[in-house]
Amino acid sequence: MYPKNLQKYIPPNFNLAKYDKSANMDLLDWANNLSNRGYVLSDFMQMESSDKIESRIMENINLGVLIDDPLTREDFHSFVESDWVELVALVRDIRSFEVKNKLKECDDLDAITELNSKDEFAVDRFTEKESNLAWLQIDMTGEDDEILEAFTGWLKRTRGQNKVIKRNRRDYKHKKFSQATLRRWHNDRVLPYLDLHTWNVHKGNTVTNKILGDILFPDPKDTRNREALITNTLKPLAKTLISKNMLDRMFKVFSEQSRQNII
Repeated sequence: MYPKNLQKYIPPNFNLAKYDKSANMDLLDWANNLSNRGYVLSDFMQMESSDKIESRIMENINLGVLIDDPLTREDFHSFVESDWVELVALVRDIRSFEVKNKLKECDDLDAITELNSKDEFAVDRFTEKESNLAWLQIDMTGEDDEILEAFTGWLKRTRGQNKVIKRNRRDYKHKKFSQATLRRWHNDRVLPYLDLHTWNVHKGNTVTNKILGDILFPDPKDTRNREALITNTLKPLAKTLISKNMLDRMFKVFSEQSRQNII
């Protein structure tokens, strides 16, 4: 039972136990649950009526987590088995229409024929809001290990040269989607944080990070600084996880993993 001073900031039917199942969710379930929260906070949803917004918020709170949604799984597996999956792969062949469209975007077509001139053709749209795409050529006559070694070198150089996406000291650094990473999202209580935060914003409550920490981590044996945990870890992590770029990345990675299992 929470103390009286916290009751104002706790939504009806909010219960941390409802989120326990997120400990065993795979990446598709995480993407599904996070997108539900991101949608409520999106500009698109803000055009809806206040009642409809609250209904969506309470739907997430009442449910806690949605695991193995049959419709989501069915649609996803149909997509993976279709030709469309190629278009969202992290690594894929470039289509001819993309080359044609890229050429149309060039201000000076003659410039790209000069070997020593600045050629932006290979690295495309490294911005926060767009797709962050890079194009390259691979000589398939090389051995697998030679190609992998060359690709690793290219990747390191290209990432080092393109630092358009800048992070401040509190931004969450992207990590591999391992089981340990997914478990950390559960332990950090990302989903209940998002529901708690969204509900209080919708209600117009000014809720401090200390209050959020006291609600999300009520165990008196937990000696961590709850306010610092929210400020430095949970808030930037949650913001990153519901971003379009991150949700797209989750879908692409899980699609590729599922595709490999089919082959």
